[in-house]
Amino acid sequence: MNKTNRGIKFRAWDNIESKFHHDISINSDGVAVSSWGKDKYEWVVSQFTGLQDDNDTDIYDGDLIKVSVS
Repeated sequence: MNKTNRGIKFRAWDNIESKFHHDISINSDGVAVSSWGKDKYEWVVSQFTGLQDDNDTDIYDGDLIKVSVS
């Protein structure tokens, strides 16, 4: 993990399409909002941790990572 970026970002797993969407936000009432308009009960939302892996890929809460010890 080589970078730290503390931006507040969310992603949502779409249970219907079986893929992640990154164009999601949380409104002031705590409700997930997206531009793709799916029912919120079809998503699993996770928040960006502020960390990236060695490939500069964002790490979100709940992600599984492999750690190598030298």
